[in-house]
Amino acid sequence: MRSELGYQVIVDGTPVDNALVVLTADAGGSPLDLYPDPWTALPLPLPILSGALGWVSGWLGFVGNLRLSISDNGGLAQRSDAPGTLIAFDPFDVVLLVPGPDGGNAKLCLSVLVSGTTGSHTTGAEARRVSVTWDNSSSNDSLRPSIDGVPLSPTNGPATVTFGTLDAPQPLPPMLIETHQSNDSVTVIEEC
Repeated sequence: MRSELGYQVIVDGTPVDNALVVLTADAGGSPLDLYPDPWTALPLPLPILSGALGWVSGWLGFVGNLRLSISDNGGLAQRSDAPGTLIAFDPFDVVLLVPGPDGGNAKLCLSVLVSGTTGSHTTGAEARRVSVTWDNSSSNDSLRPSIDGVPLSPTNGPATVTFGTLDAPQPLPPMLIETHQSNDSVTVIEEC
């Protein structure tokens, strides 16, 4: 049985077309196939690129933690709001849970890359689970990324904090995620 995948590539608040997306199991291994529907035997041809308004969509024959490795496709990614305008960004990874046929009702509401000295994002009112991934080792609280003004812990490698659960009947209150250094980047995943 296949699970549906819908993921929107957004960088600094802008949907990105023609971004390169590689799908693998989070534990590693070969790239996974993405299919156009639940039944077709042949997968979509590689490479997988974000399309209209930054969306990557299809069907996966995979259950577990899925890693999406996203890059600017060698400088060929474009802003959706200004076709033909190239956008460069540092590669980043997103990990999503692909539930099995008997569990979970995960639906990706939004994924955002927040970066720079004044990057910010306020989570949506419908999100029941929010995951924030960052990599910042600064000992200065004011320079580390923050959630609602509280600095995230220093880390030498990617770290993730998750709020809420998909089993919760009510969504989470909105949260403000901010970056404070030019070399910061924080990935925010909202699930409904």
